[in-house]
Amino acid sequence: MSAESLKKLQQRLEGKTIRAIEPGNAPESICTFVLADGKRFRLHATDLGFWTEDTVGAEGTYDDLTGLMTDYQNHTYDLAPAYKFDLPEPKVSFSEGVLELTAPDGKSFRGTVANFKDEDQRLVHHKEGFRIIASSAEMGNAWMTFLNHKMYPDICPPELSRR
Repeated sequence: MSAESLKKLQQRLEGKTIRAIEPGNAPESICTFVLADGKRFRLHATDLGFWTEDTVGAEGTYDDLTGLMTDYQNHTYDLAPAYKFDLPEPKVSFSEGVLELTAPDGKSFRGTVANFKDEDQRLVHHKEGFRIIASSAEMGNAWMTFLNHKMYPDICPPELSRR
């Protein structure tokens, strides 16, 4: 077991009140913890170890762009065969502080941008942000790989590069 994974789990749970533990709803997910403060996260495990991922909160929005992208990818994975594995990009919109990705079947994934990490907020507000988000949404929790100007100069402007 990784000491880093244990530390992250301790940070998420110590001193918190667990309101519910729900069944896992994603690949390799054991369960979803619902905390009294409205936060929710999934616990995943394989023979190689365990990890956690943020998911939609009690208000129906995400506080983390990676959690939103991961759930979007988990949802569209099941849609792929109907589109012959060539899914259209999501519709991306922003209104009243909420980023919304709409999947091809109409399901929406909404995130409260003010709660995102600073660098993810900059991405949302950048003139190329929506295009990058739409292009990378299908990558799930690996979406940030597109934020590398050296590898993807046609996708990522230098000021958004994270590598």
